Amino acid sequence: MPFNRLAEMRLGVLLWLAAYGALWTVIPLAFNAGLPIDTVEIVAWGREWLVGLYRHPPMKTWLMEIAFQTSGGWLGSAYVLSALALAAAQISIFAAIRDVRPRSVAFAAVVLSALIVYFGVHLPQWNANIAQLPFAALFVLGIWRGLDRGGAHWWLLAGLAAAGGFLAKYSFALIPMSVAMLVLYDPWMRSRIRWVPALLGVVLMLVLLTPNILWLLNSPDVAEYSMAANARLHMGGWLQRVLSPLSVIGVTLAVSILPAVAVLFGLKAEDAAVDDGVRVAKLRALFGASLFGPIAAVILIAIATGVMIKDHWLIVNFLFIPGWLLLRLAGDRARITWSNRGAAFVLVTIAIIAFVYPLERWSHYWFAAGRPVAWAPLMPAEPLAGAVKATWIEGLRAAGLPETTPIPVVGGNASAAGVANVLPERPAWYEHLSPALSPWVTSAMLKRDGIVVVGPGNTAPLRALGLCRMASTDYRWANGRGLEAVTAHIEVFLPAGDCPIG
Repeated sequence: MPFNRLAEMRLGVLLWLAAYGALWTVIPLAFNAGLPIDTVEIVAWGREWLVGLYRHPPMKTWLMEIAFQTSGGWLGSAYVLSALALAAAQISIFAAIRDVRPRSVAFAAVVLSALIVYFGVHLPQWNANIAQLPFAALFVLGIWRGLDRGGAHWWLLAGLAAAGGFLAKYSFALIPMSVAMLVLYDPWMRSRIRWVPALLGVVLMLVLLTPNILWLLNSPDVAEYSMAANARLHMGGWLQRVLSPLSVIGVTLAVSILPAVAVLFGLKAEDAAVDDGVRVAKLRALFGASLFGPIAAVILIAIATGVMIKDHWLIVNFLFIPGWLLLRLAGDRARITWSNRGAAFVLVTIAIIAFVYPLERWSHYWFAAGRPVAWAPLMPAEPLAGAVKATWIEGLRAAGLPETTPIPVVGGNASAAGVANVLPERPAWYEHLSPALSPWVTSAMLKRDGIVVVGPGNTAPLRALGLCRMASTDYRWANGRGLEAVTAHIEVFLPAGDCPIG
């Protein structure tokens, strides 16, 4: 049985994660013509190395920029980055379980994660949800080994990971809060806290968070805008206060079914463990706190506010389902093996989940009913960028400027961000032509260098700066199948003494 051989190999878990990561890199590369819209925006923001951002904290942009630069500006690096984030999380969970049970048990927890659909079809969409994964697992590993082994460096790792997770998404704070409550409540855990290293870990976390916290305190209007712009964060009525918590409970139970089936019917538990299982129970409790604590908090928030919770907001908590289930259902065994039907169940499930991804892409064409298909992952940015470049050169000629002048800024919606990402000069993205959303684009920069606007937008402020519309065109932007999807309006604004177009 390949799973059993992999489980016993020293590098077996790495081989499994490499194969799984390759699968979820090749699939989106094959079936996407463009990046998911969240990722398009993140790549554009990454250029600025922001301390704070109106939509989630900046860790996702930092990691994306590192991957983008390391790969030489390859947009596919977003898919690799997501796969690496999941792999880092799984290795941390593997290491924690390996402390209390043999390699076969730890390997099984990693394999079971592939049965959670969110670590399949949602994985290629690099965003704040995926960016949390390695930090969540590293935090739990740091806390566990700090309690179990006592080394100061583990407490510092926990503090570092907590800061990284919080900088990935603010709701990540529910995990450290839930774990801290458990550790302080449980006598065994509380007695093993090394207070000086633990406090140093807290100090390290606060120091790392300080720049972003100061940015938040100095930018209250940004948080207000972000919440107002997200329809999901508006208060709901009594119906939403019932449906929202039920949806959270329902999706948590639903994603637990396949891993539970695999544990109960696909694994053979062998050789009862000779120890008393205390350490297994404590590690399982840490997994449980990281899973159930935040979900309970989210349910209470949903009941109190009626906010409709998106299922993929809970991805980071679902990370701990396989480990918790495995230690709950088979944690008293010293060794487990995969049955043939268990391995087949896992592989067939992975294949089905993998097929769902292209199926979703194709469905946008199948059910278009004659309407243009212009969904972001199906729209290649390069042709639009070529049209933008040609229009820019036309504007430069009209303004009497050198045709080699690079594009400094591209303004507009996510389509403009996609253009900025693929142009060789990689211009700044001026989101919706709003200084509040893109403070790195200044009036002085625009007055000096000009801008290309892609898509509809209020260009009156550009004219007020003294910029002239020197060229414009309507580009028929085709989707990945070569079918006309949308007409993109392109305008070039440059500093000039005379405005020939208006």
